[in-house]
Amino acid sequence: MNQPQLNKDPAVGAIFYLAPLNILFGAWFWYLTFAILMQVAFTMGYYTGITDYSGCGRVWCGTTGYRVGEPFKWNVFSSAGVATGIFIGYIILNWRYLAETFNAAIGKIGKDKLMEFDKTEPTSYRNAYLMIGGSTVLLIALIMMNEVGFPAALLFIITNVITSLVGARAYSLVGFVVPEGTSYYYGPMKVLLNGGANPNSEWFVAMSLSQSISCEPITASVSFPLVSSLASYQMASVNKVSTKSVLKIMLFISILAPLLSLIGAIWGFYTFGTTKMPWITGVWYSKYEGVTPDAIARWPAHEPWWPQMIAGIAFAGALSFLHARFAWFPLEPIGFLLATDGHALIEGIWTMTLAAWVLKTITLRVGGSKLYEGTGIPAAIGFIIGLIIITIVGGAILFIRFFYPF
Repeated sequence: MNQPQLNKDPAVGAIFYLAPLNILFGAWFWYLTFAILMQVAFTMGYYTGITDYSGCGRVWCGTTGYRVGEPFKWNVFSSAGVATGIFIGYIILNWRYLAETFNAAIGKIGKDKLMEFDKTEPTSYRNAYLMIGGSTVLLIALIMMNEVGFPAALLFIITNVITSLVGARAYSLVGFVVPEGTSYYYGPMKVLLNGGANPNSEWFVAMSLSQSISCEPITASVSFPLVSSLASYQMASVNKVSTKSVLKIMLFISILAPLLSLIGAIWGFYTFGTTKMPWITGVWYSKYEGVTPDAIARWPAHEPWWPQMIAGIAFAGALSFLHARFAWFPLEPIGFLLATDGHALIEGIWTMTLAAWVLKTITLRVGGSKLYEGTGIPAAIGFIIGLIIITIVGGAILFIRFFYPF
């Protein structure tokens, strides 16, 4: 039905080499399962006409793109449903810890425990909860200023938390963000706003904001500070730097950077003109472009999509339970997302997860964890650093050659 996408980027393989072995196994195993299921469905008469599309058109165009078409509607089952199931599973598994942090915030645990928390956390849990609550109120108020009602504004926050936390968790484990792309989380907002029948100002604004807030919160930069801040804390932990110092630096940057970037952007627009700014000219368009009831009808998939959503949540729960209950069961939901999420499929990362799984398995079988930690990890990191150096040097040479050919 479609030629499989192949990823040949060695940097991706080196990064995946550092990922957990069971997730790597799940990524290529579920991709092969996905490919078989798609061929079976195509043989049974589904996705009729998909071969008339080319390139990414087979992914999400019309009613037959494999992300939006029957019977699987992977946009919903995988990216929205499984991701939501992962989030629910984390909440269920960690409810005791969450309860403990809340008790710490309201002063219901002993001073010794509070002092223990204070040594490792960047701020007290009381301050953390106050910042979360205050920022939530401010964000809802900001969204409501754009003609969006309170229920829709609150739904924005909830869906962003779900996708951002799952994306950050996946990134911390494998260095690749899933779920991401393909407008997979329009569904709940469409249900709240009556699908698109008699659309008003709130509907158009909500649908426009959904792409960056609910569907691509990491790559659209809305929630990338979450990923980068967690990486900063991890780096601080490795190098024994105070997390409180990291928090102070990030707070300073988070206040200063938006002001400087906005001032610089406005100055650049009026000084040089929008089309001459160092950015892709095509991105300067109205956020309402393409936002119509007919265009949004296929996101996250054509109606009805809720059965696949419920099935995805249940599937993630089943995988999580089996993986936690049986030590020998290697499959878990993040590996499934790596195999079936929108960008993961388009970028064909299954080839690099397979290569990394083979190399890491051989390393562990030959020399165990000692060989992996003493040789494998340094080799992978060195390879990545080498590629970065080549990129910097090559980019500089390309820049010079553009102005001074040689």
